[in-house]
Amino acid sequence: MLIRDFLLKNEKSFNFLYKNINNTCKSIITKHIFPRQFWEFGNTLSGVYRLCEMMGISKVDVDIIETITSTYSMNYFPELTHMSAKGYNQYYSEFYIHFLDIISKSEFLFDIKILDFGCGIIHMGLLLLDSLAISQYVGYDIDGYIVDLNSELIKYFSFYTKKHVKKIEIDAHTKFDDILSGNFNVCIFCNSIKSFKSHHMKRWITWIKSCTNKLIIIYDQYSIINTIQNSLCVLEIDCERDGNYLIVRKDSKAAIRKRR
Repeated sequence: MLIRDFLLKNEKSFNFLYKNINNTCKSIITKHIFPRQFWEFGNTLSGVYRLCEMMGISKVDVDIIETITSTYSMNYFPELTHMSAKGYNQYYSEFYIHFLDIISKSEFLFDIKILDFGCGIIHMGLLLLDSLAISQYVGYDIDGYIVDLNSELIKYFSFYTKKHVKKIEIDAHTKFDDILSGNFNVCIFCNSIKSFKSHHMKRWITWIKSCTNKLIIIYDQYSIINTIQNSLCVLEIDCERDGNYLIVRKDSKAAIRKRR
């Protein structure tokens, strides 16, 4: 069962699901309601599809959607069960909001072109699209299922926010070198470096060295960030370390700092 066909066949039910999640978020008065509802919608949509795929169900209705979301609510609304609202909001503040903060403090404030490499379900992408002046967003993930799911999330995003980014792409097929050659000024690598093979890593480091007019944000396991930082230092590539974040600025501000 192709997820694209499944989503089209059940569009009315998933409209109900989105409204249900939106109302739930408001009723428990969470911060960052808008990105939060897309977070829950993406996860829930994924869970519904996987369950229906396993059980051979191709058509669902509002009752089935309501039963699934009620039965598994602890997976969709953590502060109602095992995680406090404070803990959930802290997670937002310390992770996705940090990416937003880094980009907001760069020189790229308008006409932002983002590459989100290893985007997964595009929770962070939707938050950035809602908050920044982005003219192009390309999310890349090798999982075709994730790509189709993200396409559906983007459709909901455009419908409910009335925001239409000039160019949004979700990709799973473009070759590695072709992805990196795109005309992006903000490149995000979040928990994706661990999947690189050695030849990919070498080409990626070489690409960073040759970059101009870019902000590169890398987030990964502490040990992986250590390895990347050491590789960049050997090549005399300036970078900023912030815990599990590594920031490489290949912009005019970086050039000024280097001359000083």
